[in-house]
Amino acid sequence: MIHLKLPKPISANHFYLRRGPMTFIGPKGLKYIQDVKDIVEKAYDSDGLKVSDYIITGPVKVDMVVTFSSHRRSDIDNLIKHTVDSLTKAGIWSDDSLIWSLSIKRNKEICKNNGSIDVFISDLDPDSF
Repeated sequence: MIHLKLPKPISANHFYLRRGPMTFIGPKGLKYIQDVKDIVEKAYDSDGLKVSDYIITGPVKVDMVVTFSSHRRSDIDNLIKHTVDSLTKAGIWSDDSLIWSLSIKRNKEICKNNGSIDVFISDLDPDSF
């Protein structure tokens, strides 16, 4: 299993930008992706292997726990795409279509910084479905 503690993703309005018919990742989105890459580069899995030394190629289960920085009303479902896209760009898996199971929940605790998102990635037996 892999556990990554990521910074809470920025809002969709800052991650993806539009110019005419084109949608692209903006400067703040690129910075967030680089932050995720840096975290992945330093991470180890539960077997002691460096996460950046391999790429996930089989089906996985992803569980996310979001810790917000305040009690302000927020939609946790808006954080999924940015987090998954950033992990894909960081090279954690060959393609995010390998995610066969995905869950996200809110931590009732509050983080005084900018918040965070804990991501737990584990192998999944495709025959278990």
